[in-house]
Amino acid sequence: MADEGMRTACATTIDGTNESHRRDCVRRLRRPGGKGAVCDEPRRVLITGISGMIGSHLARVLVAARCTNVYGLVRPRSDLAALRGVMRRIRLVQGDIADSVRMRFVVDTIMPHYIYHMAAQAINGISDALPDLTLDVNIRGTLNLLEPLREAKKTWGRNVSTRVLLAGSSTEYGKSADTFNGAALPESAPLLPVSPYGVSKVATENLGRQFFLAHGVQVIIARFFIQVGVGGTDSLAIHEFCKQIALAELGLSPAVVSHGNLDGSRDMTDASDSAPVVVALAERGVVGEAYNVGSGRTMTVLDLLHTAISLSKIKVKAQVDKSRFRAYDEKILLANISKIRALTGWKPSTNMTSTVEKILDYWRRKVAALYGDSEGDDWWMPHAPNPVVASSGTSPHVVKKEKKRAEKGHAL
Repeated sequence: MADEGMRTACATTIDGTNESHRRDCVRRLRRPGGKGAVCDEPRRVLITGISGMIGSHLARVLVAARCTNVYGLVRPRSDLAALRGVMRRIRLVQGDIADSVRMRFVVDTIMPHYIYHMAAQAINGISDALPDLTLDVNIRGTLNLLEPLREAKKTWGRNVSTRVLLAGSSTEYGKSADTFNGAALPESAPLLPVSPYGVSKVATENLGRQFFLAHGVQVIIARFFIQVGVGGTDSLAIHEFCKQIALAELGLSPAVVSHGNLDGSRDMTDASDSAPVVVALAERGVVGEAYNVGSGRTMTVLDLLHTAISLSKIKVKAQVDKSRFRAYDEKILLANISKIRALTGWKPSTNMTSTVEKILDYWRRKVAALYGDSEGDDWWMPHAPNPVVASSGTSPHVVKKEKKRAEKGHAL
């Protein structure tokens, strides 16, 4: 209980209203969860997009690290279901990367040692319909995150060397994937994006590298090939397949899985498998460099669909939906992962069937929670009360018990 009291006391002054007390707190603060030795000063980690699939898996790895305080940036109406089981060990801060004023406040307040920048409009297909939003959020949002770091030494009053891991994407390679004709793409392959999302990620990467070269901001780029796992959105093919199956199993939709192009082959990795490697990349990667994050193997979208259907509790059939086809779809996207393997020794998991099974079970629970009638369908409730997230001007951490405690208004 003493540790809990200290965490609360530190949080109430983290906005700088009592800076000397805040510094004293963070020097004595144990990592979230109250376990482990007392640290001289905990490592502060900020994850933007923490409620997303990759961000939530990173959070699970980082909360288990000794002497590490994990902060997560969330928008006011974020779905926090992907953070189930770790909510009590994360401090959530409301904000939006598109809000430059708020981002400066968040970064200057936390003074993070590490930033994992996952927040983005990250859905490739949507970018064709919403190019302005995609470019604005992804490019300007990254600028809003990097700008406070450029002036950090002067603003923070002390030297905190922040390492920033920027999320890039395999979509940056675009046309090069076809030029390589199925061969694994090295980081040196030309970046020739074929979608607004891919363009935004090339620009994001270049912006991060410019901040490194011109201002010394320590930026490492992770070019993510397709990451799958629990917590993803239904805009990803495997999640859309599993969601449709889950709805059909409950009789809420026809026993049909609609799909787009199934001919493409994609390098796919379980996000729970890659998360520890991404943490290692942030800590050991060469600043200014890009690293492919993938499995080094491909799987066709057709095989992925057949795997999902084979795990269904009912008989379902596949049905083509031409509206799901993209304007340009690379035939094969395969990562050359020799660079990140040399850095970390990573050997990616090969059990994609197990991953699909977990995703399908996730959508079964989520669909049951949304459409079920019984109390038991509220699948997160037996484990913890609904989280209350601090709003702008209040404490960054999640209030763990009664809502009344949150309403008292801890200061951030």
